[in-house]
Amino acid sequence: MKVGARVVPGSVTRDVATRTLTFQVTDGGARYPVVYRGVPPDTFNDSVEVVVEGRLRKDGVIHATNVLAKCGSRYEAVPKA
Repeated sequence: MKVGARVVPGSVTRDVATRTLTFQVTDGGARYPVVYRGVPPDTFNDSVEVVVEGRLRKDGVIHATNVLAKCGSRYEAVPKA
């Protein structure tokens, strides 16, 4: 499954020893917990828009295999002089 959503502010926890990132995402209505093992993108923070790829298991948790974070400032047009 692939889902685009916003990270819920204050929901991010990191376990550096196991390289595990846990957080919640929301589409504005429902919330889903996410578990990701690996190094998150540099632009990941607790209020960014993300695309999460992985499996939604029976326990209601998305076990992510990939997390992509949007960074609007990197994609803004450069003003013309």
